[in-house]
Amino acid sequence: MSPLPAPITRNHSSLILEHDNQTYHLKAGLRDTIHIFTENICIYVLIINRPLGYLGLDVYYPNEPDPIHTIFLHSDYQITDCLGIRWKQMSPLTLATRLSDYLI
Repeated sequence: MSPLPAPITRNHSSLILEHDNQTYHLKAGLRDTIHIFTENICIYVLIINRPLGYLGLDVYYPNEPDPIHTIFLHSDYQITDCLGIRWKQMSPLTLATRLSDYLI
């Protein structure tokens, strides 16, 4: 995976990612930290909200405005169970890579 510097815009109460003349509807809150990566033709969107204790990973294909795969961990317990106790020290790329193993 490699980082993708892409513009994210706010459309009413949702967030929109624009990349290669395509529009993607992000499943993220306005106060979430968002990291975007690409691998092959896929776009990976890592969503982190440490104060509320959740994180998720969405995968988008070209010409698909909504995610085709998603994993969302709702609590510190779920995150620790999935990623281990040191998940808070992991880089966004490591988090996205580790979470992508649970998508298939």
